[in-house]
Amino acid sequence: MIQQPSYWREDLEVNSRQRGLLAPILAWILDPGFACVTLIRLATMPRRNVMRKIVARWAARRLAYRFGCYISVEARIGRRLVLPHPVGIVIGENCEVGDDVTIYQHVTLGRRVNNVSQYPIIGDGAVLYAGAVVLGGVFVGSRTAIGANAVVLHDIPAESSAGGVPARILRSQNSPEKESTEALVTSPVHPQPQVNSRSTATAIEQDARTLR
Repeated sequence: MIQQPSYWREDLEVNSRQRGLLAPILAWILDPGFACVTLIRLATMPRRNVMRKIVARWAARRLAYRFGCYISVEARIGRRLVLPHPVGIVIGENCEVGDDVTIYQHVTLGRRVNNVSQYPIIGDGAVLYAGAVVLGGVFVGSRTAIGANAVVLHDIPAESSAGGVPARILRSQNSPEKESTEALVTSPVHPQPQVNSRSTATAIEQDARTLR
């Protein structure tokens, strides 16, 4: 979760199909996802001197002007961030985004109350679909999928799917539904009473003889 400008090679591989010596230049021009992630790296890089502070502020303003994305310079972004449609993304200060996270358009990560400085933490490998909103000190587990237009106000466990307003867990690796289903499958079947077909046939023949 430590942001470094040297991540651009990994960002290039996951956000662009360009290869070769001119790949960074072509990706910057042709692939908006790579261009947006590169500006995010510049905006959130460690500001050790005045020059870096100026570059970070310029990158943040460039993000807002070109992509309509508002990324705080205090946010911490992990490695291999994927932005398929980098439009209208908002990441507030003190937000933490893990490695291999995919964020679609119009996703908002911010605090829930103005006077409370609590921001969400997104685990590694999570996917946030279009319009998802994560507010407050919420932890989204690793390899979790947040549905489109969902509003997450509570923690989401790892390897699960959540959606709705407010968001609720739709599928989880350790969900009660899955456990109950597995219990039904693995539980022994109650023995059913066996019917003797020979005795039944004999009784039918006897009834037929009496009727004659």
